[in-house]
Amino acid sequence: MVIGYLNFEFICNLIFGICYLKRLVLIICHLRLLVLVVCNLSN
Repeated sequence: MVIGYLNFEFICNLIFGICYLKRLVLIICHLRLLVLVVCNLSN
């Protein structure tokens, strides 16, 4: 019972971690695009 619960907790944390990483990557990509746009506008 306890092992099953811990396993469930681990899987939830893993899924949440993957979603968080994907969001982080998206934010970084958007920031890079923003920087490129600003650089192009200023030139």
